[in-house]
Amino acid sequence: MMRTRCLALLILSLLAVSASGESAFDAKDVKVRPDEVYGHRFGLALTFDVYTPRNSNGAAVLFINSGGYASGLMRQCEKGQDSLWRFLPADAVGKWDLPQLLMEQYSFQKLLAAGFTVFDIRHGSTPRFTIDEMFEDCSRAVRHIKFHAKEYGIDAGRVGLWGGSAGGHLALLLGTHVVKGKTAYKDVTGAFELNKLSEPELETSSSVRAVAVYYPAGYDLVSDRAAYPEVFKSLPALNVPDAVLEELSLKKYLGPANPPVLIIYGDQDMPFIVGAIKNIAAGLKKNNVGAETTVLPGVGHEFKGKDGSYEDARPGQAAMDKLVEWFKTKLLNP
Repeated sequence: MMRTRCLALLILSLLAVSASGESAFDAKDVKVRPDEVYGHRFGLALTFDVYTPRNSNGAAVLFINSGGYASGLMRQCEKGQDSLWRFLPADAVGKWDLPQLLMEQYSFQKLLAAGFTVFDIRHGSTPRFTIDEMFEDCSRAVRHIKFHAKEYGIDAGRVGLWGGSAGGHLALLLGTHVVKGKTAYKDVTGAFELNKLSEPELETSSSVRAVAVYYPAGYDLVSDRAAYPEVFKSLPALNVPDAVLEELSLKKYLGPANPPVLIIYGDQDMPFIVGAIKNIAAGLKKNNVGAETTVLPGVGHEFKGKDGSYEDARPGQAAMDKLVEWFKTKLLNP
């Protein structure tokens, strides 16, 4: 009873904050640029979609589209009979072939209504590609977007990162591990090396102003593999040498230069997730980084209920409201 009351109070407070000053949303006011190419891997195009609201505020949120290190499982636009691409708002969620309550956490609608331009980034996907290649893809995407900021109508200095679960790990890694220059990953030494023949846009720094994530892991992947072997068996993207896992563990990059971070998770999530989050938060706070955690009581991974089902929309809605307010504070202020 107390847990339910706490959740209700948290949700009501978040909804009250987000409800103020937000204009009515019309999906027709969103311009969609699908399948923008930011690079290639083995002859395959790496792409993202761009969603630009009519009331653009010049800031951008880059969504790392990854769950279980599979990318592109959800897409929030469709091509109409007139060959024009349209944003799919929250009430069109059935078209996404995903649980509606899962999409309450991930619909771009509230970010777009608040004026943010949203980039939906897809990386090379599991099981073909591994975590090091995914990081390189996402880092390339961030730098491509910042290099072409004027073309996309955004300010390269007001960019935030967002992701959930595997996407949360990648977003945090991108936010804390800043890269500039072309990189070639050395799986023997577990190190990135700069290539003198860098492409001009890759000379742009991958730094961002803020990060917000749902239920991430990845603090110490080497230790995690020893502690949770079954989890790793289910995630082939992490089937790489320990040297690579060490290079892609967040503990290596937590420091005073990190951007502010918001982490939202359920108190009933897996130890693999909760343990990592506590270590990440502690590492950020130790370095005096503006870190904030929001814990939703009574829910687990993906904010599912006790029986593992999507039974209540409110946690996902509250998470999204908190995320929007976070980016308003971090990206819209000077």
